Amino acid sequence: MTVTLVDNGAGGVTRVSFAVPLGAGQLDDASQVRVLDAAGAEVAAARRGIAARDDGSFRSVQLQVDVDPAA
Repeated sequence: MTVTLVDNGAGGVTRVSFAVPLGAGQLDDASQVRVLDAAGAEVAAARRGIAARDDGSFRSVQLQVDVDPAA
């Protein structure tokens, strides 16, 4: 999944939180999710699985990153 941030002119680093919906059986360990910048470098991110299904997989994963859209 690709998420593109658009600079709104406010400037500076902003904390962004979002959730990614997942299919059944797709993910059962949120630590396996990585966030990459446009150059493919990993970005520090907090992550947690939300709403586990009966099979232990998550319905979604919540991600939180600090970004500077103008950078």
